[in-house]
Amino acid sequence: MTFIVPRGAEREYLTAYGVAAIYVAKLPTGEAMFGTSRDLLQSLQAIRRHHAGAAIVCAYWAKNADEAQLVCSDVARDRREC
Repeated sequence: MTFIVPRGAEREYLTAYGVAAIYVAKLPTGEAMFGTSRDLLQSLQAIRRHHAGAAIVCAYWAKNADEAQLVCSDVARDRREC
């Protein structure tokens, strides 16, 4: 299943209201990376500059960038404990 990155009016709405995403991207190596973004399309383009063929496979929405960063920080801490 392909994750569809918001474009057009959806993208503008999310940006206007400050909604942020916590995303998971699959790299061509089979590894995964995660991060936060206020604009998934720009984030995907940036990831692909370093990892051709990468894809965002899921995203979880938060009310703002601060909330998204809190979740992302918790995930990073939990990964170090594994």
